[in-house]
Amino acid sequence: GQVPAPTPGVGILKLNVEGAERAVFSEPDMGDVLVQTEIVMVSLHEFAAPGVTDLVLGTLAEYGFVQVLRTDTKYTFARS
Repeated sequence: GQVPAPTPGVGILKLNVEGAERAVFSEPDMGDVLVQTEIVMVSLHEFAAPGVTDLVLGTLAEYGFVQVLRTDTKYTFARS
């Protein structure tokens, strides 16, 4: 599929929601936020929400993000 084009808005989106990543990335409006975002920094809590890493990485890839940094459970993505 086509990657939605970014629109001006959010420079950096930083999320540390302590295991609620699935709820955040399942919000209907999350796509609207991601198309306006250049960089996403997220802490993933796989131990608290099994499967959330694949969900978040897949969602970000759908919106044209690539992983640029990872330290333990902290990931940084930028638009490709």
